[in-house]
Amino acid sequence: MDTLMNQKQLKALQLIDRFNPKCIENTTAFKKINLQEFLDSLKTLISNPQGISQGNHPICGVSCAVKIAAQLDPVGLVKMSAYLFANGEFRLRSFLVKPI
Repeated sequence: MDTLMNQKQLKALQLIDRFNPKCIENTTAFKKINLQEFLDSLKTLISNPQGISQGNHPICGVSCAVKIAAQLDPVGLVKMSAYLFANGEFRLRSFLVKPI
């Protein structure tokens, strides 16, 4: 299982490295978030999901969801994060789920 997790993490990290900022230069939904800081933060989450902690932050539910996503589906987390950064929303392919 650990080897599989490492392969998933590696694939997610490679996906982050392929993120092309030129395709979203002036169209990002979150203009005040620096792209490089966003990518570095995402790499940190993927590289070390055990380091994700609520600490003293009041958003424990979000921290828990991010930690589970980073552990079980790091590629999905990277894709969702990139869509959120670029478009301000994330749409699942299911008609049962509203856009995030």
